[in-house]
Amino acid sequence: MSCETFFDKIQSILDEIRKNDLDTIHAAAELVADCIMGGGIVQTFGCGHSRAAAMEVSMRAGGLVPVKLIDEPSQGRYEKVPGVGAAFMSQYDARPGDLFIIISNSGGNPMPVEVAQHAKKIGCKVIALTALEVSKSAAVKPGGGKRLYELADVVLDLHSCYGDAAIEVKGLPGKVCGTTSILSAYLLDGLMLEAIELMVERGFNPPVLLSGNIEGGEEQGRALIMKYYDRLLRNHTLYI
Repeated sequence: MSCETFFDKIQSILDEIRKNDLDTIHAAAELVADCIMGGGIVQTFGCGHSRAAAMEVSMRAGGLVPVKLIDEPSQGRYEKVPGVGAAFMSQYDARPGDLFIIISNSGGNPMPVEVAQHAKKIGCKVIALTALEVSKSAAVKPGGGKRLYELADVVLDLHSCYGDAAIEVKGLPGKVCGTTSILSAYLLDGLMLEAIELMVERGFNPPVLLSGNIEGGEEQGRALIMKYYDRLLRNHTLYI
């Protein structure tokens, strides 16, 4: 069956991640734990379908409350236009001590690169989710001058292929079935689990959001969100 071809492909990459990348995931989890215990928040960003990955760990049941999706209004429509990311971030509420998680399969388009550059400029750590082999082999695009992985403190490798789609269908000129949404969620949820465990081991009570559909969940969620209200609901620092 065709779906099994896709399932096998995904499973082979997941096995590779589990075999080779656990130390890198742990290093990223250390950054998340340090950020939240230090009073910062985790800022997540992705363009296109990478935005879904950024949303995966933001304000969801079982996740950490101080994780904020960077709500860039074009939702990545100008991802390839130099300067747009820098202009947006120049007025965005990011502060030293925050941690950025930036997702980009190619890691070369100007917008995610410029978000990472801004994060580094103000003294924030950066975790990149990117396809390392693809990114290293691609030409640097105008605008950023670097690839995302070159700006990151920790790089989580998506192990995805050029163009993301991975499955050939006889009679079609290109491949189908993108892999990065599944792989990003796998890496990010595993990363957050390790970060939560680290905080507990250090004697810190991690601000984990309960589901609003379980008893007491709405009240618990409201109390935690109010604790981080100023950071989670504030997008801009300047109004000009």
